Amino acid sequence: MKRPGSRFAALLCAAALALGLAGCGHSFKSDSVRAAGALAGVESLRADTELLLELAPGIINEGETLGLAVRVSAVTNGERTSGEAAVSTAGMDAALSYIAERQGEDWRFYLSLDGGESWLGSRVTGGEIDVGQAGFTLSAAPLEMLEFYLELASGFSEPVDCEAGSVPCRRYDGVFPGERLIEALRMTGGGSIAESLPEDAEIPDVPLSVYFGAEDSLPRRLELNLTGALAQYMDEALGLPGLIAIDCLTVSVTLGDYGSAVPATPPAEL
Repeated sequence: MKRPGSRFAALLCAAALALGLAGCGHSFKSDSVRAAGALAGVESLRADTELLLELAPGIINEGETLGLAVRVSAVTNGERTSGEAAVSTAGMDAALSYIAERQGEDWRFYLSLDGGESWLGSRVTGGEIDVGQAGFTLSAAPLEMLEFYLELASGFSEPVDCEAGSVPCRRYDGVFPGERLIEALRMTGGGSIAESLPEDAEIPDVPLSVYFGAEDSLPRRLELNLTGALAQYMDEALGLPGLIAIDCLTVSVTLGDYGSAVPATPPAEL
């Protein structure tokens, strides 16, 4: 079975040969090549995703600020993923635990709403499941999500020395194509936001920052700022600026525990 990230690694290695990047200094392309090499031996990792949305007082919600926070953790070994997900918004808080295991081309999902005391099981094609009224989507393949972002992003700056958590990193600031934003949201917890946008929505490119570990070149963090792009889209699509005032909309994915993350074991077959 093809391991997630293998296509990404092959593409970047080919680019390295064609462009002679292997011996060069640091750039987004050269660090991506090094990351692909480092990821080739990775069997497990942890990905913590956070989506934050704040709607400032506007015509629809005059006099009040509305917020939405979605947080999803994923511990994966490629064939199995487990973690927790939580969503908080006005008048509603929801949390769940989940385990997903690849079975051929499908995934077997197990969901628990009581901290693992009891489980519900289902089979899903494609590795994603919509968690109903909780309003977000879980992806069973963080490595495939990482591949998706790194392949499509472009226009990166020179590296900036920084940290992601306590890990020294090089940060690159670039853009992610607006025409692929709906797919990106579905992969990173924003299923409810993605479903509110038409498939043919013309969304401007959005700022994206990528952090690579300074010592191991492994991807450590992705930050996507959708605030300006979606605010512009809403104003143009609705034809009435200020109808929905987006004050903040960001997505971040923090990556770690490479090679040491161990997902939970599925419950007995339901």
